Amino acid sequence: MDCSEKGVTSPDELMTALKRYLEQCGKTEQAVASQIGVNRHTIARWLSDKESPKKGKLALTAFFLRRAGYLTASKNIQTSAAPESKASHGPKRSQKAA
Repeated sequence: MDCSEKGVTSPDELMTALKRYLEQCGKTEQAVASQIGVNRHTIARWLSDKESPKKGKLALTAFFLRRAGYLTASKNIQTSAAPESKASHGPKRSQKAA
């Protein structure tokens, strides 16, 4: 499945991309779970279709897959809630007079 076909990424598309990543990169579910920030058993449940990722975990998974190049950055995650993120420009620095 080509992840750039639509402007929205469904949970199914994310799981397809995650499965493809695991197959092509040869990483373990444990290693990927650690990088995403979830338990290995959680990844196993997602991949076996016993459980769908919750909204927050979908965002973390999408972020991971985008950084790995398995999901295009222009796609939004399909959820029922409005986006919650705010742009961050890093910490503000104060300037001291010399």
